[in-house]
Amino acid sequence: MRRLSASVAAALLIATPAAAHDWRGFYVGGEAGFVSPEYRGDLTFSGVTLPLSVRASGFTAGAFAGANLMAGPWVYGAEVGASYSRAEDGALGITAGIDWSGSAVARVGYAHDPLMPYALLGISATRGYAKGPGGTDHETRYGLVMGAGLEHALNDRVRIRAEYRYTHGFGRSGVLLPGFTYSDQLDIHRVTVGVSFALGGY
Repeated sequence: MRRLSASVAAALLIATPAAAHDWRGFYVGGEAGFVSPEYRGDLTFSGVTLPLSVRASGFTAGAFAGANLMAGPWVYGAEVGASYSRAEDGALGITAGIDWSGSAVARVGYAHDPLMPYALLGISATRGYAKGPGGTDHETRYGLVMGAGLEHALNDRVRIRAEYRYTHGFGRSGVLLPGFTYSDQLDIHRVTVGVSFALGGY
């Protein structure tokens, strides 16, 4: 009789589907990974144009917070984040790189428990710098950020994710000296892994 009861209980457990993960609500988390900024531009003097390109690579780490809504299996959300990066390269006594950055993005995902692939789109601000014999100059650059990721719910509260982001920087141009003009932009590639904690809320 005990064996029969145990068999029936086991069958019921197997037949009962696992509860769907609730992606709704607020969450906070942290991430770390690889970043590669690329400066591209042109320097023109007396009709002669010299193309310029500097690509660096390094690490990035940061924190994020967001909130999700659900409509069937679709997950809609918004997320803000800030990160610190150490990625620089240089030549001819000048070193260029990036350090602090922030972003605000909208996310759209499709829940296929326990996984949720998603895409994102938003804006970003990144502080770049140039170091030389005369000191260090900083400047904030803005751009359009887009990307995709995959999130995995380990349990009701803890989620892990892997994400790729590409930031297309808004270009700029100006005059360096009489007769010298320039145009450039900063593009950034980021690959990170992160963990987040669901806080609930609605």
